[in-house]
Amino acid sequence: MNESGPRNARSALLAGFSGQGFKLSPAMGDIAADLTLERRTSQSIDFFTTIGRSAA
Repeated sequence: MNESGPRNARSALLAGFSGQGFKLSPAMGDIAADLTLERRTSQSIDFFTTIGRSAA
């Protein structure tokens, strides 16, 4: 064990669901649970990438 807990502990933190994003929170919770517990999800998450994006 280390200071942050057991090595096999899994957790997820989701934030920033205000305004229009709030309606997406149930779907994001499902995706986070899948990724945390199964390390994969059947949902399309390709739109989350920051590759090729830059600040304007």
